[in-house]
Amino acid sequence: MLGWLKGNQYWTTGLKGNSVLSSIIDFKSLLFFILLSLQVSVGIAAPVPEIALTDSERLWLNEHPTVSFTGDPNWLPYEAFDAKGVYIGIVAEHLKLISKFSGITFDMSPSATWTESTEKAKSGRVDILSETDDSDLKSHLVFTNSYLSNPIVIAMHNSENYVESISVVRDRKLALIRDYGYASKIRRQYPNIDFITVDDIQDGLIAVSTGEVDALLCTLALCSYTIAELGLNSVRIVGKTEFDTKLALGVQRQLPELVSILNKAIARISPGEQQVILDAWIRQKFAARTDYTLVFQVTAVAIILLAIFIFWNRRLSHEVALRMATERELNQEMEKREAVSYELENQNAELERFAYTVSHDLKTPLVTIKGFLGLLSKDLDTNDMGRAAADMEKINSAADKMGVLLDDLLELGRIGRVIGDPVNCDLSEIATQASQLIETQIDQMGIEIVIDSMPSIQGDPTRLAEVFQNLIENAIKFMGDEESPYVHIGAVERDGMICCYVKDNGAGVDARFQEQIFGLFERLSADVGGTGVGLALVKRIIEVHGGKIWVESEGSGLGSTFWFTLPMAT
Repeated sequence: MLGWLKGNQYWTTGLKGNSVLSSIIDFKSLLFFILLSLQVSVGIAAPVPEIALTDSERLWLNEHPTVSFTGDPNWLPYEAFDAKGVYIGIVAEHLKLISKFSGITFDMSPSATWTESTEKAKSGRVDILSETDDSDLKSHLVFTNSYLSNPIVIAMHNSENYVESISVVRDRKLALIRDYGYASKIRRQYPNIDFITVDDIQDGLIAVSTGEVDALLCTLALCSYTIAELGLNSVRIVGKTEFDTKLALGVQRQLPELVSILNKAIARISPGEQQVILDAWIRQKFAARTDYTLVFQVTAVAIILLAIFIFWNRRLSHEVALRMATERELNQEMEKREAVSYELENQNAELERFAYTVSHDLKTPLVTIKGFLGLLSKDLDTNDMGRAAADMEKINSAADKMGVLLDDLLELGRIGRVIGDPVNCDLSEIATQASQLIETQIDQMGIEIVIDSMPSIQGDPTRLAEVFQNLIENAIKFMGDEESPYVHIGAVERDGMICCYVKDNGAGVDARFQEQIFGLFERLSADVGGTGVGLALVKRIIEVHGGKIWVESEGSGLGSTFWFTLPMAT
């Protein structure tokens, strides 16, 4: 009996001659064996496995009750580490079942990025990595059987039509997420496509929304979940690829017993248990964002129809008329809601473009300030006060530029919210007042300003003066070396609208840029001063007045004519 307990260093050698001592030791050994068996079976050291394990698997599990684990920190609804380092998501719920069935305890190792997680797996710092079974890490890890499958879909701008396959959009800018297992499989299948790599799902969907890329390839559940989380109304799923991804667990190669135990636990998970997990992380997540407007409208219509049915026998003609009137009101209400929804989508898209552009242009003076602060520090260390003064001047200039830029942005943001009540305005008088505000610049350039007699219109005179001032200043900036510079301002009546024009004989605008120049921060030349907000401001004011603006030019060096429409005075 004692010979069986070799691992515990109990031996019977030398005791055969002493039967009493041998019996005592046999009894103690038997008692020790019983206690050891009870310790394993009742879970003092580890939970009771609910799956059938081999002797070698049980022995391994007793020696390794806890294994280290990591996953993707930003891959909801599949998995993530929250702000407190707690592992959550669909995979986390599957791990709870695997732990319950196998008795394994998972020691979580939070990571900041997916790349950090894969590096932990490659270097052996974790025992298990949550991955897909088509991962490039098969040279480092052995993968369990897959436990969940999800198709790879194509996400594009909501203006795009249905896409049948990747081949249909192979000439567009397509993006894949960095280090995701299915990405390598797609690249091998389509070697002639130059895929763009994005850091994570959020970067990819925002790039689609802003037009930086045309499409993102990602899993259906992840894509749907993140679109809803970010509130991206401008992005939708337009098609399905021939690929799918299957979730599995990657295990260090020196742990074959662990792979076997995990496979048995995965096989123990029932479809019902899995469906409960999916319902909690997909259906309920989207339920909070369901728009119940249509439900309420349908309920209201049902109540009305029920009332019509009750009184139908007595007042059929009256109720039919009432129903038709109600339907017309509902249709009008639906049309109004659709118009508001369309306007909100346009505003969201414009806000996204605005935020992207502002972040880019505000960085320029910041980079300048930071660079010259470094130079200033060095010049002060060497006591070179001349260069230090020059550095200070550069820093001050960059700060002034940022101030002007922010002032212009604030002015642009007020258009549409802060505008006076429309009144009858004399355009000739407004244009004259605008030219007088910049009379010094006009005189310095020797520019002849001609203002025709123009009719009255309906609008905000203060904002319209900004329009004429910006257009005249724009003409002055791009006048060039013209010997006889002039600016001609006038208006004609067309189709019930007043068409105003500001014409100059300056540098002109190439046809390629005639639409682009009205965009925020767009400038034709870096050598000409300004923030690139002026024409965007003019465009916004004209649109708020119910008009539109465009430019006509025969080309570079042939002058420009800026046209804009305004409503006639009533």
